[in-house]
Amino acid sequence: MAKSYKFVILGLIIIAAFFLIMTFQYQQKARNLQLKIDDSLSSSVSELDHKLSKVDITTLPSNLNVILQAASHMRALAPLSSFNNSQAGISSVANLLESALINIENSTYKITEDQLNKLKGQIKELSKDPSNVDLTNQLINTIGAIR
Repeated sequence: MAKSYKFVILGLIIIAAFFLIMTFQYQQKARNLQLKIDDSLSSSVSELDHKLSKVDITTLPSNLNVILQAASHMRALAPLSSFNNSQAGISSVANLLESALINIENSTYKITEDQLNKLKGQIKELSKDPSNVDLTNQLINTIGAIR
């Protein structure tokens, strides 16, 4: 009987080790996936910065679809990023920016040259550090001022 308890305990130890290894592997996969999402968000912010840097107030209307596409990509990734875990700002910025661009496209909102330049500068800074809470708060105010 003592041997059967040893086999049961040995079996439980083997099962526990198996589950520990599986848990570690899933954590690694989750970490890698999170890094890919964060990298994709950083790339989409950089892409938005690149597209915005090419326009001025006169060329904005003809380039709005391209900029809107980049903003939409950013909006899709923002809630999934780890930057969103530390702050809700990046998602708010992405949602507000996409909404403002759609309203500009529909001529519901007007953007001034000063607002565009301020937005471009802040997006450029955001592309360098998407986790910057102060910057996302500034962007929320900048986008909110576009009417």
